[in-house]
Amino acid sequence: MQMVRVGKIRLSSGINSTILFSGLEDVHGRGVAIVIGKNKHSESLVEWEPMNEKIVRATFFSKHIKLTVVQRYAPIDEASEEEKEAFYLALQDTAARVPKHDMLVDLGV
Repeated sequence: MQMVRVGKIRLSSGINSTILFSGLEDVHGRGVAIVIGKNKHSESLVEWEPMNEKIVRATFFSKHIKLTVVQRYAPIDEASEEEKEAFYLALQDTAARVPKHDMLVDLGV
């Protein structure tokens, strides 16, 4: 079983961004990330959670409502049916955990 690596990196040189990421330790083609530009946007981050190596969720305060962003990378056509089913079950679980009053934005491919 491969290890999932997750983390939060703050870049201070030049672009002042924060990267929230989740992916497999040894397979660089399987992972997702959310890049948050500028420090003021990073400060609006309420929470974030890596769901697995293909789904990461982040919640932000906005002017009028909380905004939940889900970044995902769906399995390719050649993936097994079990892998596809597991991915979509995890995606449904992620969406179900978002409070009804939050705005949900799906940034997946």
